[in-house]
Amino acid sequence: GSGGCPPVPVVQARCVDVAEEWTGGDDGEVRAEGGPSWGVTADLASGPGWACALTGIGGYFDSYGYPAAGYERVEITYESRTMQWKLYAGPGKIAWARCVK
Repeated sequence: GSGGCPPVPVVQARCVDVAEEWTGGDDGEVRAEGGPSWGVTADLASGPGWACALTGIGGYFDSYGYPAAGYERVEITYESRTMQWKLYAGPGKIAWARCVK
């Protein structure tokens, strides 16, 4: 933005009907919570046809943190070789996710 202001984040969502919800985690929702100085990775759904998305994030995010070390992020990744979804929360961060088919 102009005047040295940081850009304003934009968030959008869309509701869809699904045929099946993954039953892992607590009522289908998985939580990953990073420790004070370490990140945490949690397994989500695996196998063909699954799609996973973040349902919430928490913690203090600082753009002046240590991005190279993974400190300032939460993310969902997919490993196509193993068909495994994973949820990652960096140190001091919390992430929630759900998977559907």
